[in-house]
Amino acid sequence: MIEDGIEEIVCTPHFQSGATRATKEIQEENFYKLKELVQKEALAVKLFLGYEVRFRDYLNPDYQKLTINGSKYLLLEFSFYTYLDIYPIIEELTEAGFKIIIAHIERYSYLNFEDYYRLVEMGVLLQVNSKPIVYPESEARIKQIRRLFKEKLVSFVASDVHNLTSRPNYLKEAYEILKKELPKDYLEAVFYNNAKKILTS
Repeated sequence: MIEDGIEEIVCTPHFQSGATRATKEIQEENFYKLKELVQKEALAVKLFLGYEVRFRDYLNPDYQKLTINGSKYLLLEFSFYTYLDIYPIIEELTEAGFKIIIAHIERYSYLNFEDYYRLVEMGVLLQVNSKPIVYPESEARIKQIRRLFKEKLVSFVASDVHNLTSRPNYLKEAYEILKKELPKDYLEAVFYNNAKKILTS
């Protein structure tokens, strides 16, 4: 990722997700070990800790301890296929002072553009992953993503890197594709400036 010009990375381990059994304490310990290794190797990259929080209606964690770099920004993930009325959840968290980012908005089968607009009007920030921009699953998916960008509903493009093999970084490729379609200021906002605002907030 450093070779692609990336200088800052927000590490967002899964929380309350079936993707991992690691506790928050183990995740934090691993993050600081990684940070020490980066410093030891003198790598030109800064690491920040956040979480990708899978919402579970039967759990009530301390969300303030799960925000991005200790800010008010909370990265949330919901069920992709099982319908969930997300609006009361978002309203409650917003009233508590959190600024909600919904991870990979393109994945939710039960949301449509009416929902996207309603969410943005509520102050929610929408994130799209880089891989489906480069390798869309279907024609419908790329049309959806292009419209999301055309109507400027997206606030962030995320790498969603999990490893260097099956889920690597596609940010550079996604940038090259979108720079042909988006105004320069909006392109810079979704790939860099909006994320930078979180880290400096």
